[in-house]
Amino acid sequence: MIASTVTIVPHRRDPERARQRGGHRQRWLGARLPVLVFAAALSLGLGAAGCGPTAVAPANLDGTWPEAPGDYQDVHQEWTRHGILQKYPVQVLELFATLKSPAWRAAHVGFVAEQEQLSASERAALVAREQAASEGPYELHLLVTTNDRRENQLTRSDRSPWTLALIAADGSVLEVESIERDRRPRVVIAAEYPQLGDFAEVYVVRFPRSVELFGPDRERITLRMSSLRGAVELVWGEGS
Repeated sequence: MIASTVTIVPHRRDPERARQRGGHRQRWLGARLPVLVFAAALSLGLGAAGCGPTAVAPANLDGTWPEAPGDYQDVHQEWTRHGILQKYPVQVLELFATLKSPAWRAAHVGFVAEQEQLSASERAALVAREQAASEGPYELHLLVTTNDRRENQLTRSDRSPWTLALIAADGSVLEVESIERDRRPRVVIAAEYPQLGDFAEVYVVRFPRSVELFGPDRERITLRMSSLRGAVELVWGEGS
């Protein structure tokens, strides 16, 4: 039997090839470093924009019908509040609420009249209806997203874990008078409420006018949405 011998020769690094590869790597990084820095800065900028709070002007709670309605987009933002209930790592609830104040209704009339090209008489009739509505129950539009869709059943008191309340500055609590779904086409709803998300349910909520929430001396109005999972409070007025 002839014995065979296997000799393992260690790899010898070619210094010239290593130098060339190092030069290629430096040129690659040099060419791409500005791009990488820009991408990182852009990422940080977007993160700051997405995570930072959105400044919202305090809503004027005097409750008067404005002589000159404002731009709908600006007024809608002024009267819309946003809240999130987070139970790490799950986002339990996202809520957008628009309080239909006289100022909001007046701007909404202008928006509808422009979009639908209403005549002067049709616009006047719409103004009259909205002014009458502003004297009735307090009304809010809610865009509600929950991580478990079974929880998004606000119209079913036997199924919904959530409780809604409207709270005056003096602590007076108004309980819900009625809740109904907004069943219009979603593209129509989104035209009025641009915050509408793909998974949001849309509700119209009314509270009895048993306490006057608007007036020159009113400081704040608070909407509270709560369950055993936690609570979200949205505030209009001072400190909002």
